[in-house]
Formats: sequence, structure tokens, C-alpha cells
Amino acid sequence: MLVLKFIFRQVQLPILRMVSKFRCRDGRYGRFQAGKCCFCGPPEFLRLCSNAMDVLSLMDRPLFESVAGQKLMLWYEPQILVVFDGHFGISGKYVSWKERGVIACIVYAHFEGELRSGLRLWQRLYEDTAVTRQKIHRAVRGWLETHDFPRELVACFDN
Repeated sequence: MLVLKFIFRQVQLPILRMVSKFRCRDGRYGRFQAGKCCFCGPPEFLRLCSNAMDVLSLMDRPLFESVAGQKLMLWYEPQILVVFDGHFGISGKYVSWKERGVIACIVYAHFEGELRSGLRLWQRLYEDTAVTRQKIHRAVRGWLETHDFPRELVACFDN
């Protein structure tokens, strides 16, 4: 079973990376870079992301610097929140919260990257995805609550 999971992951991730890069380079989306962290989307989304990064730098400078130092790709994905291996599609649900919603997704990307970076490949294969997601959600909720984000937005990370 683990061998199949490993093979599937080795095939799946390059395809998902290719699709996300194509999506960000198909001419409809622009790019905004904050350190190593890249945002792709329509102009209004990129302005929102730029403002969100400015607000984040004022709220929590160490977290901002950590995010800017991570090789992350975040893009506008209108329908659903997409998360895989350093790639994050920010859905309209979070964009509707403006800068705060984008910051919540950036904070999620940060904690997801931090948690997974400490795991070796064999540990990633054994990890329980639901348990990992709960750990990430707990960390995001804690950060959002500490920084007085609206309760409704914090509740998005309850499951």
C-alpha cells in the first residue's frame, strides 16, 4: 500500500505543479513576488495580495519574513481552496474577506510548509493526512485568534 501511495504521489505532484504553473502563465494572470513567495492572479487579486503582505509584515514581522523566505506559489482559484506541496489556490471564499482572508491562507501555507519541511519522505508516506490537517488548522486558528481575526474567518479552520 505504501509503495502505491509513493508511486501515486511521485506521478501526481509533477502534474499538479505543471497545471498550476500553466494556470499562472496562460496570459490571463499576472504575477507578484514577495521574496521567494509568488502570487498569480488577476490584477485586483494581486493588489489584494500585495496589501495582505504589507499588513502581515506589520502584524507579525517574523512570520512575514518566514513566508517571504519560503518557495510558495499562491494563486487565485475561484471555486475551491487547493493545497499541495507548496502550491495554494486561494478560493473566492477567502478573497471575499479581502486582506484578512488572503492573510489566513498565507498563514495556512506557512504552517503547512513548516510542518511538512520537518518530515522525511518516509514520514510523509506514513502520516495521516487528516491528523496533519488538524495540526495545521490548530496552528492557523491560534495565530488568527491571537491577531484578533473575525470569529467567522477563524471558524473556517475548525475542521
